[in-house]
Amino acid sequence: MIDTTGKLVIPIEYDQVLILNDGRVLGTKDKQYTLYNAEWIPTNLTEVNDQLYKWDSINFDLNLNLFKVEKQGKFTLMDLNGKLLMEQFYDIIQAVSSLTPSDGLVSPVFLAANRINQEYNVDVYNLSGHSITPASYRQAAEDGYFDVVYSQLQSGEYIVSIKNKSMYDGYDLEGNLLFNAASEVSFDYSIYTVIAEKNGKYAILDKTTEAADFAYDNIQFYNEKSVIVTQKGKSGILEADGNFILPLKYDEVLDLYGVPELTEFNVKVDGQRQVIDSTGKVLFEHNCDELFKEGDYYEMRRMGEPWIIKGMSFPRT
Repeated sequence: MIDTTGKLVIPIEYDQVLILNDGRVLGTKDKQYTLYNAEWIPTNLTEVNDQLYKWDSINFDLNLNLFKVEKQGKFTLMDLNGKLLMEQFYDIIQAVSSLTPSDGLVSPVFLAANRINQEYNVDVYNLSGHSITPASYRQAAEDGYFDVVYSQLQSGEYIVSIKNKSMYDGYDLEGNLLFNAASEVSFDYSIYTVIAEKNGKYAILDKTTEAADFAYDNIQFYNEKSVIVTQKGKSGILEADGNFILPLKYDEVLDLYGVPELTEFNVKVDGQRQVIDSTGKVLFEHNCDELFKEGDYYEMRRMGEPWIIKGMSFPRT
């Protein structure tokens, strides 16, 4: 291997070299492993190499950043220190896919599955080998796909969702149950968090320190950094940091195009549509279905009628 200056940093003597996700390099020569750190200093992986003839095969899995150990057609995982993460061996071990951009990072969890007739018993572990799921989940795994995903929240924490029959359970990386029997789990890129639905109610999972509260009647897109949230018939706007920039007090939050900085809002109160500022002050009332602001002017119309224009001083039109 050479660095960006063209200098040879790993000698041409290995049968194979692998670049790990953390930037270190693993070299194999005569079925022996050597690990190079960021300064290109080599370390012989003695504990790993001592086990090479103990098992049927040992291969490094770049998706897991761990060694996959085989015994009689079943597998377990081993870290770079030669420690087995689980005593149990499985038919299948694989990284878990993400609902969020992983930026090339290793999945914080992996699944291990044993075939039972036409289905699988699926367990989920974190990378230290700690079991996240308290019991196995039965899945059909059609086309080799297991319904297990992880999501990284804005806080940097992770939530793992796993399907149980037709519902989903959610755990943090320590195995704490955050929600169960949710009918749908998705990731909202506007507020960078997980949205779960259960019995027609929605929960926002922006942290893993507490169980999900399915308190919202509806959650819908507003702009690239916020959503409209409805609870008990009242609506407001929630932004990505978890704060309400428009409180849950309006009958309806409507679109106001042309104000990306969210300094003004189009809302309905007691049947009357209003444009308000960020403090809640009413700028003017209207009865239009579409509202667009450009510069110091508002363009508005009722469906099927022509556009009208109002200036900032709101003269009669």
